[in-house]
Amino acid sequence: MKFGMNLLLYTTNPDDSIFPICEKLQAMGYDGLEWPILGISKEMATKVGEFNRKIGLGATAVSVLSEDENPLSDDPAVREKGLAGIRERLELAKLMNVEYICGPLMQPLGWFTGQPVTKAQWANMVSFLKEAGEIAAGVGVGLVLEPINRFEIFSVNTSADCARLCADVDHPSVKMMLDSFHMNIEEKDVRQAFRTAKPHLAHVHVSENDRGVPGSSRSIRWDDFFGGAKEVGYDGWMTIEAFSSAMPDLAAAARIWRPLFDDADKLCSDGLLFMKKLAADPASAT
Repeated sequence: MKFGMNLLLYTTNPDDSIFPICEKLQAMGYDGLEWPILGISKEMATKVGEFNRKIGLGATAVSVLSEDENPLSDDPAVREKGLAGIRERLELAKLMNVEYICGPLMQPLGWFTGQPVTKAQWANMVSFLKEAGEIAAGVGVGLVLEPINRFEIFSVNTSADCARLCADVDHPSVKMMLDSFHMNIEEKDVRQAFRTAKPHLAHVHVSENDRGVPGSSRSIRWDDFFGGAKEVGYDGWMTIEAFSSAMPDLAAAARIWRPLFDDADKLCSDGLLFMKKLAADPASAT
């Protein structure tokens, strides 16, 4: 198992000030970091890659699509713009020495039609992701799809939805992930969700029910979450995703309206201990 921290806790658009934070996280015992690709420049991406290689940190990335890049759109020009955006993100990720980009790369966040996903929209999404997979293979950086709760997207909400999508896309560069925050809303059986995801599972987010300190509430069945990962033999990245009310743009997007923790560094140190403890012994959560 590899343990990571999503840098969205500290920034949406990294600059040189992030590097001392990264060194601090590495000293805590993190194996790698998850970098936001939400407007990072080519120059900064190159610096990030050089930094990661120099200090030996593993790296993943997270990104989202805009409405004018929508894979579900019935307008071919919109889908083509989306593919161009995917290529741009992948090329930045390559510069950053990133293994793969994760996130809801199947539709924009907050975009709804008022109806369930249609057959035509699903077909557009599958076709888009097949092409995106080819681009990813050419660049040498993977794509990992994240099922998101029904209040943020409508096309892929559950592990079963995402596993079906990956099976339909059927491309080795397109995998899926699971996130405890979204699973806590959508999944009836967390262990079964891991079993369903197993053939395609490439990444896991550890996120508390309020996006604060992992393990600080009794709302999420952490024994089932870590137990499910262990049962299916998952041995990839376990990455904390937590958000801060101190960053107004991200706080508004993530609907964070109050402080969720006192100290970001303590969240990271406590969260790492929590992940390591439960990864070794899921039953210790109860």
